[in-house]
Amino acid sequence: MKKLIYTLLLLPFILFAAASCKPFDEGYGLDNPEQYSKVYIAASFNGLKELEVAAPKEDTIEVYANYGGVVPLANDLTVNVVADLSLVASYNTANKTSFKAMPTATFELNPSNAIIKAGTSTSEIPALIRLKTIAFTDDATYLLPIKISSLSDPSVSINSDLSVLYMAIRCTASAMYVSFDPLKDFVVDANEKW
Repeated sequence: MKKLIYTLLLLPFILFAAASCKPFDEGYGLDNPEQYSKVYIAASFNGLKELEVAAPKEDTIEVYANYGGVVPLANDLTVNVVADLSLVASYNTANKTSFKAMPTATFELNPSNAIIKAGTSTSEIPALIRLKTIAFTDDATYLLPIKISSLSDPSVSINSDLSVLYMAIRCTASAMYVSFDPLKDFVVDANEKW
């Protein structure tokens, strides 16, 4: 009998506490959480990526896109990328370098999009850059800027600070297959997911 009385006395407090709880808010209480949801190229952090490849082997570079934000993607998102060689001159000016633009005969972007699945934040299917090392005519270092050109969902924003991946690529007959990031100061495999 005492249990029933205690339960009846506590019931109004339990109901009050339950009614005052707010439901889970995916936007974390932000007025416009979508403004913080942006897409970027995963490897665009930490600046220039350097890659040295050996001829006549053909190499493939995987370019991954990421989604950052507080609201999960409701649908799959296609991130279209292009090689924008017009950015080479401005990169050279800003960084006091003298890279040549990557010759278009030396690479192919296919597929030219990365797909981020609904509810995830990293593309499972990357865009691919196929390097045609046989087409290189000298052992100069070339700059290949890969830029996000568009998204399948126009309501999702592109992070303009991380929308371009700059790769310095050099092809030689005796090169090792490594990539070096001077800001991280370690060597990684050239086939690593960028």
